[in-house]
Amino acid sequence: MRLEQEISHRIRPNATMEKEVRATTERLVNAVRKATSAIEGVTDVKVVGSVAKGTFLSRPDIDIFIIFDEKVARQNMDRAGLDIGRKLLVEREERYAEHPYVHGMFDGFEADIVPCYGIKDPSKLVSAVDRTPFHTDYMLAHLKQGQRDEVRVLKQFMKGIGTYGAEAKVQGFSGYLTELLILRYGDFRSVLERASNWKYGTKLELEGKGKTKFETALIFYDPVDNNRNVASALSLEKFSRFVHACKEYLVKPDERYFFPNERKPLASRNILKLLDESGMKVVVVRMERPDIIDDNLYPQARKTQEGLGSLLQHEGFAVQDKALSVDRKSVYMAYLLESDGLTPAKKHIGPPIWLDNAEEFLKRWRSEAIAQPYIEDGRWVALVPRRNRLAKTTIEEGASGAALGSAFKNVKIEVFDHEGTAREGFETVLSAMLDKRMPWDV
Repeated sequence: MRLEQEISHRIRPNATMEKEVRATTERLVNAVRKATSAIEGVTDVKVVGSVAKGTFLSRPDIDIFIIFDEKVARQNMDRAGLDIGRKLLVEREERYAEHPYVHGMFDGFEADIVPCYGIKDPSKLVSAVDRTPFHTDYMLAHLKQGQRDEVRVLKQFMKGIGTYGAEAKVQGFSGYLTELLILRYGDFRSVLERASNWKYGTKLELEGKGKTKFETALIFYDPVDNNRNVASALSLEKFSRFVHACKEYLVKPDERYFFPNERKPLASRNILKLLDESGMKVVVVRMERPDIIDDNLYPQARKTQEGLGSLLQHEGFAVQDKALSVDRKSVYMAYLLESDGLTPAKKHIGPPIWLDNAEEFLKRWRSEAIAQPYIEDGRWVALVPRRNRLAKTTIEEGASGAALGSAFKNVKIEVFDHEGTAREGFETVLSAMLDKRMPWDV
């Protein structure tokens, strides 16, 4: 418990930071109010998120919602929100959460200016973000003062173990979900004690369970709309890591769960040593990074990664593991294979002998098969030549027909075989695949 008190003191924003956040937020709110004063249909300007709830860590994002009357046309609301964001924020970019909003900088702080509708019932949304102000109000009404520090400690724990953030890049716990866990169990230590016993499909609630069924690792019914699962963005991998981390920490608490050592890519010689010891081979795909925001990039990159993996599996390669890495210019996908080369022939199973197309199968493969077709379990079978025997050429020639993310269908693609990966140096993506240590074990 003493460690957790030390962590709480260490991460709690000091008086200077609190004052700077309040002053900057007030200036931004006033600027937004002034900019919206002549816009018909604006009913309020509201601070939401961790700044409003007092649960932020270090230097927070400032989230400002411009609330419109429901009668305002969607296109007019979107246009007004974008115009104000462009006017007030610098180093900005336009993002999308069902409708567009602007993210940028204001007086040294990252900020979001988001338009939404001022609905009365959060279960009857007009746009996807309309529920957010209700979340802020719920926390302000229910979160006790002492629990704000408990939220911060839990957030830092999740950050340290790599499970904090509901964005597509992380697929972890959102700030709101973290706050709800403190409300549900009371404090940081109680969350870990209870979470260490979670099973897949665990259901949690504060205001009663909803009737909607969800097939996710964790279900937490939203107290402001119990037909919504607050944990829908949480992946099975991050759920499992959190449960494991809770168990490990309770046995032996350590500050490395909160502040892990920096993980550096493995040296090339260590990567080659691991591969030599395993006897396995790797193939790496490098693709040009599409010009889209991260929340769209990562789901499409994962779909592309799965699509190329399925292509390899379909052609007979035994994929043992895979990894994804993204930098400013490129997206990398690594595959660990039992072998990167296959036999000249493969077993091709044809139709049952009594079907009409059986004769067509025989006609083709009597002349093209390596050996005479034969009957096995009532079906025609033939040993046929492989089109591609190498993983590299399989991807190069088959990628265009694989199930890729839409943003990756026309980007430049390069494929590197086992020897080529050593020459090129793909330490980051190969380390992500071969270095399986938990963050607190680094």
